[in-house]
Amino acid sequence: MAEKEQKTRAYQYKNKEIPARVRAYIQEHRMFERGETVITGISGGADSVCLFFILHYLQEELGVKLVAVHVNHGIRGEDADADERFVQNICETAGIPLEIVRCNLELIAKKRKQSMEEAGRNIRREAFERAAQKYGAAKIALAHHKNDNAETLLMNLVRGTGLNGMTGIKPVRDRYVRPLLCLERREIEGFLEQNGIRYQTDQTNLTEDYTRNKIRNRVIPYMENQINPRAAAHLSEAAEQLRGVQEFLEKQLKVFKENCVSRKGEKLLIRTEPFQSGDKILREMTVLSCMEEVAGQAKDLSAVHVADVSTLFGKQCGRQIMLPYHMRAVRGYEGVTLEKVHAAREKEKEVRQKKEKGILLREEELPLEVKCRIPGTVFYQTPKGKKTAVTCRIVDLAETPGNMQKSHTNCFDYDIIKHDLCVRTRRPGDYIVIDREGRKQKLKSYLINEKIPASERGEILLIADGSHILWVVGHRLSFCGRPDEHTKRILQIQIDGGESHGRDN
Repeated sequence: MAEKEQKTRAYQYKNKEIPARVRAYIQEHRMFERGETVITGISGGADSVCLFFILHYLQEELGVKLVAVHVNHGIRGEDADADERFVQNICETAGIPLEIVRCNLELIAKKRKQSMEEAGRNIRREAFERAAQKYGAAKIALAHHKNDNAETLLMNLVRGTGLNGMTGIKPVRDRYVRPLLCLERREIEGFLEQNGIRYQTDQTNLTEDYTRNKIRNRVIPYMENQINPRAAAHLSEAAEQLRGVQEFLEKQLKVFKENCVSRKGEKLLIRTEPFQSGDKILREMTVLSCMEEVAGQAKDLSAVHVADVSTLFGKQCGRQIMLPYHMRAVRGYEGVTLEKVHAAREKEKEVRQKKEKGILLREEELPLEVKCRIPGTVFYQTPKGKKTAVTCRIVDLAETPGNMQKSHTNCFDYDIIKHDLCVRTRRPGDYIVIDREGRKQKLKSYLINEKIPASERGEILLIADGSHILWVVGHRLSFCGRPDEHTKRILQIQIDGGESHGRDN
């Protein structure tokens, strides 16, 4: 009966200022479109109950349809069950569909190796997303308010954060919207009390097991009681102003990033020269943005990681640091590359280190080689999957060598080749002949001198006669093997990989 009375009173609020402010805030931030289905989370607490009743009150005017979602985390026994029954009653009375999700939060947190707080947040998000998919909902409404915004700002500040962390909670982020960010907690509780709307109290919010609870129960009340009654509201407003600054800087960042960052597959290269020419704030934002892009998320990426990556620009080539989410930042010739470290790549690194230390490799660790067919065509795939066709043929001496010396085609003195030619990538002991006197240079030294990034060296195709590299495809030929006046038979090799391979000389 009490719940039915709540429903009838919902359309007869004694003070309609609060619903009016929420409606204006929704319209200001364009949270909903007419005809949309909206998922609203409801725990049974004051904030989510207030959101539920106000959206119920406004749904016809806004032209939206509500669906409620309640998550029972299974950690408060009868209290949690009472919350569930309470939510069921008000949703049934209001005629709003309700999805109830029950779980064992403690067990899930342990399995996922997450804190209870983080696991609970993720479980709720997953429940909202499933409900949104089931009902075809375009938006998910959450009940964060100004005090939550103030708590977030303070929590990020004391933990250490950049500008983005000081912007608080966004009113709209993707499909998530927060219509109550225009209200303080005291206004929400006052609205519910004034209109006789009951709500549940979660006793875990009164404990100080979590950082947010300490700020909520101690820091904010002290500021409001001893410094300024509207401290939380002012902190929230400051976060909103900083959000405006952030949005302006993000526009500048977009232009700056386009100028100094380039993508190479799954990697991002921040080029030194254009990067160093930018203002410090843009450099820091660029590094953070690149880390977030490579990681696929922003959590746990802080000012410390930005500083660590930034210092690499003053280091020698080859220096690197590890970052959260299996990321690595590597100083190269052009700048700093950010990449995800995959197991396969770590294996490549292990093999490479074995080579450099002279440790005997197992057969499966040796780079794949394909014997050239003369005449004929063979196909080769690099460790990273690039496919290439290698065609060999013996050509008539009457053909003009100049017409065949191209970036993807070269000619060799067939009679001085000692072994079967093969196409492969680099191995320990590889060398090239650098002049007519027959002086040799290690292939590794040549690649370093040419400033070819370490991450690309293992992908360069080689035409090899044993350890003697006749052709570093795309770069240069060995002096030994070039046709001269004594050549009787010319071997022409053509590389077909769908692109030009650069210079060869």
